[in-house]
Amino acid sequence: LTLNFGREKGTWMDAKWGASGRRVKRGLAFEFRADGKVQPMESHPFGLLPTLKDVQGGEWRVEGEFPGEKVKFWVDHGGFSPEETGCDIGIEPGRLFLSANTMGGSLGKGGGMSIEQFRFYVRRERRMVGVFTHKQIKD
Repeated sequence: LTLNFGREKGTWMDAKWGASGRRVKRGLAFEFRADGKVQPMESHPFGLLPTLKDVQGGEWRVEGEFPGEKVKFWVDHGGFSPEETGCDIGIEPGRLFLSANTMGGSLGKGGGMSIEQFRFYVRRERRMVGVFTHKQIKD
């Protein structure tokens, strides 16, 4: 996946987050396993694209029925700071949620990414942090 972090229309992220309009890209390679687990592929090269740090496995599932079917999955990661990116975009370590439409037995072009944050220390909500595109890795 090519993860494209930045301010998205309608996000509930803090108003200063991504206000510059800049984007931060990170790479992530993984396998959807038959047991519903997401297994990171640590040795896949991304060329000059930095990878998302400290990725741990996650889980995936398919919701709905074709043509409204979506695949939803998550991974735990090590985050990155605005100091690392050189702009106003940073993501705390934690869980990254991703979802995409399907096209029959495969993913559509791409999808959206979100994280969970608390509002007023009580209400947990998802906030959009970017989009992603994908390319299948050939064996």
